[in-house]
Amino acid sequence: MKQILENPIIKERIGVQIPIVNPRRVTAECSYKECRENVYAGDIVIQFDEDWFCNERCLCKHMGAIRRVAR
Repeated sequence: MKQILENPIIKERIGVQIPIVNPRRVTAECSYKECRENVYAGDIVIQFDEDWFCNERCLCKHMGAIRRVAR
């Protein structure tokens, strides 16, 4: 007769429900027309007037600014 060994750690977890993590809440999207990345609650982003930008690059592109090396 074969003896079946049970793992007590696994046995205790059977039937236990794993909590579902709430997804992050989308509050806006990046205002740069070629990005449109979601802006989530708690993200550190840039607000200019009523527009939200996910980073400095998107704000500069939206404004038509370019980066240059000072000479």
